[in-house]
Amino acid sequence: MSDPAKIGVSRRTLAKGAAWTVPAAAVVAAAPAYAASLRIDPGINGWVRVSYSDTGWCSHRLTYDSDISGVGPDGAPYGLYLYDVTPGSTITNAKITLWIRGNNNASWTNLNGHSSCWGSAVRGTPATKPDGATYTPYTWTYSCPINPANVSPDGRLYLGHFRAQADVTLAWGICDNVCLWAQRSIDVALPGENPETLTFQRKIGFADCEGQSAPRSRRGADTDGLESRRAELKAELEQLQSKADAAADSVAAQASEQVDDEQDRKAESAAPEKASVSSGDLERTAAIEAEIEEIDAEIAAAGKVASEEATFPDATLSA
Repeated sequence: MSDPAKIGVSRRTLAKGAAWTVPAAAVVAAAPAYAASLRIDPGINGWVRVSYSDTGWCSHRLTYDSDISGVGPDGAPYGLYLYDVTPGSTITNAKITLWIRGNNNASWTNLNGHSSCWGSAVRGTPATKPDGATYTPYTWTYSCPINPANVSPDGRLYLGHFRAQADVTLAWGICDNVCLWAQRSIDVALPGENPETLTFQRKIGFADCEGQSAPRSRRGADTDGLESRRAELKAELEQLQSKADAAADSVAAQASEQVDDEQDRKAESAAPEKASVSSGDLERTAAIEAEIEEIDAEIAAAGKVASEEATFPDATLSA
């Protein structure tokens, strides 16, 4: 385990927001052999998985999950935990705050496996974050005792799993994708010292998160015209299909009848005209289908009609 005096210095530095890796001199033989590339942030560490999917116009579902098997890019496991815990320390007031872009009212649900120690989300007052945009905070506070003696064999003091999901509708013009800041904080008092709040926050963005202050090119009224045109084309397409079906029924009926030579000649003379009409209908049908396909592509590009899910380890909240 690391030297308590050195931990105290490091933690005071970390409280100011500096990221660091464990120096070789700070690890003694009894401590776990942490990888040189292992990332350690102030206070609560650990990998989580953040995912989101569209659920409708400007509506999204966001999931924040620490209960994932496997390890993150640096080899550290998923989960929430503390490094270099000093025996006799007092550890309290662990919090996770997720700030969602805009002034919103997300509906949060705790998923199966979410530790009761984390409780439920509490909405805070929207505020401006470092990127200059307004975000709404949702905070979970850890209510269970955190015993510094419960360090696992791998050298980590684990907290309960965090698994929560939000359904949120974002404001017009910033609702293409979910943008959020994730913040972790915890109070640590070394033996005989006053508590210090160790905290850090990082921005998590999906796709064009950085450019969402600009209004989207097509939404609402803009796509209403496309939808109206699409409906007109669909109606015409149905009429052509009905005409084609009627023609096919007529041909089938004629084929089943016995006709004399004169009728055969009349049918032959009429055939080119029928073929010409059918050819025109087929060309129009193909043109309509092509235009409908173009409209669908434009609507999809504007409004994300097809729901997509972007799931990846949150590299901004690394161990």
